[in-house]
Amino acid sequence: MSDFRDVVILLPGITGSVLANAAGKEVWAPSAGAAWRAITSFGSSITGLELAGDDADDGVSAPRLVADVTLVPGLVKIDGYSRIENYLVEHLGLERGANYFPFPYDWRRDNRVSARRLESQAMAWLKTWRERSGNAEARLVLIGHSMGGLVARYFIECLGGWQATRALLTLGTPHRGSLNAVGFLENGMKKGIGPFGLDLSPLLRSLTSVYQLLPIYPCIGTGAGELQRIAAAAEAGLLTHVDAARAHAARAFHQEIQDAQARNARDEAYARNGPTLVPVVGIEQPTVQSVQVKDGRIELLNSHDGSDFGGDGTVPRVSGTPIEMGDAKREVYAAEMHGALQNADGTLANLRGVLTRDRIDFRKFQRAEDAAMLTLDVDDVVLPGDPVAVRVRASEGNPRISVTLTLVATGEAFDEPLARDPEPGWQQGIFDLEPGIWRVTAHAEGATPVSDLVVVAAP
Repeated sequence: MSDFRDVVILLPGITGSVLANAAGKEVWAPSAGAAWRAITSFGSSITGLELAGDDADDGVSAPRLVADVTLVPGLVKIDGYSRIENYLVEHLGLERGANYFPFPYDWRRDNRVSARRLESQAMAWLKTWRERSGNAEARLVLIGHSMGGLVARYFIECLGGWQATRALLTLGTPHRGSLNAVGFLENGMKKGIGPFGLDLSPLLRSLTSVYQLLPIYPCIGTGAGELQRIAAAAEAGLLTHVDAARAHAARAFHQEIQDAQARNARDEAYARNGPTLVPVVGIEQPTVQSVQVKDGRIELLNSHDGSDFGGDGTVPRVSGTPIEMGDAKREVYAAEMHGALQNADGTLANLRGVLTRDRIDFRKFQRAEDAAMLTLDVDDVVLPGDPVAVRVRASEGNPRISVTLTLVATGEAFDEPLARDPEPGWQQGIFDLEPGIWRVTAHAEGATPVSDLVVVAAP
């Protein structure tokens, strides 16, 4: 049985799950062969994935992750998820189907739909693992690549998933959106190979998920005045293929996460035992960060308000950080492209480091013999004729504690053992000291010494 205590779930990004129709036929399954078949004979099947609405069940399912490196020429580059899956299983000692699960999902739909399904499956997996492993304290560890991080965020913050989640690691997740979505919606996506063509514009414009990838910050400019938000630019007629109502609804999705996180943060249990959030952010790649509209045409710019902050080629650097973590300075950076971020050596090494950190007892590395820490309580000044009261507490166990009292002016010192204090866990000593400045050093076997100064006032 795996010795990793938690259940790890990997969530892919948009297009990262295989899709099958109601008959079980895979209609989105990029691989070396399927790429060509999609462009030739399966074109109608792919365009048939257009959404009529998120509430309409069209029978499409997501049976598995896109596995390996593949190229759909002119359409999308997918590095697949086999490497990260194998790495997690091998280096964390996970067991597939026990405490490791991929979470393929229908990436066309509202991310709320996928989050609700994640809630159902993740809690069932966790319940089974707790019973099988005997570890009632096991929790969830979620790893979300790209849009998968948004699905995980909604589950954690809006559906109460934080109570069962130990950590969320987001890899290139567009927490504040991606400008590529604007390009998809405005310019369409008609790609051809040789004599074959496949117009994906209607498909992309029908997807709620694409709208939920739109930037939430002002990013549309005309060359005059301030940058505008997506919905406002659509209402003003600057963006002709963006549905303003759907853009507002997509912005509400992000606001829902933000508001829920703010409420959760006021909960003492969330603050004490909520999930650790680690964003892995791609940098150093040319990345679209704003849009310039002129004469009815849009230009995608690798800068925002004149500054180039870079990104991973798809997600701007600023979007890789969740809103509430803007000043936390806890991001992990990788100079990698978006589609390969989940498989990059640096990303995998960081994942392993974060997820195995709690196996290390860092107190053992303070000093070879240090296993406990001491808390020292002594007044700053003692009035003439009053004794010096010293109290000390150990963080672990009940070691025999002594203090060394040193008169700073002369270096004269003597050791005295402490006795039990009336308050549990504390030990105390009362000392009559001559006037002067004294250094009080508490020490115990297997503990780090701690010192403080006290002034014994002259009469």
